[in-house]
Amino acid sequence: MMLNTADVIHDVEQIDQAVSAEIPDKETDPQLWETVMTCMLHGPSRVENHTAPCMVDGRGLDGCCSKRYPKGFLQETIW
Repeated sequence: MMLNTADVIHDVEQIDQAVSAEIPDKETDPQLWETVMTCMLHGPSRVENHTAPCMVDGRGLDGCCSKRYPKGFLQETIW
């Protein structure tokens, strides 16, 4: 989607109309599913993977993710 200056977004409803994200179906499109799962999602960190590159200060199991993951899912967009 291309936006120009006439397409200025003014509220969260307009954001929701322009943006969506879904994980592809593994059964119907396995190659796209694999690409999304390996390249477009933040992998496990903290206890699950304490050596992940996102771990702050290399603090291992007590560390935290520099991207603040995991994050909960939201039903509504927050501006």
